[in-house]
Amino acid sequence: MSAVGWVVISELVMALADFWNQPSRACRNAQLLYAALAVGFGVASVLYAAFPSQIGARFAEMDLLLGGSGAPYPEPQNRIWTSLAAANVATLALLSFQLLRDMRKNRALHLPLLFMKTTSALLFLAWFAAFPSAPSLLVAFAGDFATGLVIWWLPRRAFAELEADPELVPAPLLG
Repeated sequence: MSAVGWVVISELVMALADFWNQPSRACRNAQLLYAALAVGFGVASVLYAAFPSQIGARFAEMDLLLGGSGAPYPEPQNRIWTSLAAANVATLALLSFQLLRDMRKNRALHLPLLFMKTTSALLFLAWFAAFPSAPSLLVAFAGDFATGLVIWWLPRRAFAELEADPELVPAPLLG
C-alpha cells in the first residue's frame, strides 16, 4: 500500500477513535442510532421504489406463514402505496441523516421522525383491527412501534446533555 493509503487509513482510524471516545456517550449512541436509521430507511426506500410487486408479495407470503389469508395485493393499488411508502421512508432517511450530521442544529427534526414512525405503527394496528386475516400488518405494527420507541427513548439523554452544555459538540461520525 502506498504512503498516501496509509495516511488515509490512519486519519480514518483517528477520526473513528475521536468519535468513539467523545465526551458524551449519549451523543455517540444517538449518532449511531441516526446512522443506522439513515442507512436502514435509505435502503428500504430504494427497495420499495425498485421492487413494489415483490414488497406486496412478501407481505402476502408473511400473511400465509402467520395463518392469514395471504390475499394478494392488487397491482395498481400496490404501486400507489409502495410509492408513498418509498417517499415516506426516504423522508425518514433524510431526517435521520440530518440529525446524524448535527443533532444540536437539527433537533427539531426529531419530532417529525418520531411522529412519522409512530403514526405508521398506529395505522398498521388500525388496519390489522379492520383486517385480522392480514397478520403481516401486526408484524409491521410491532416493528414500527419498536423503532418509534427507540427513536423516542435513546436520544433523550443526548438532547438533555446538549441543552445543559452549550459548549458540547458531538464528534462527527466520519470526519
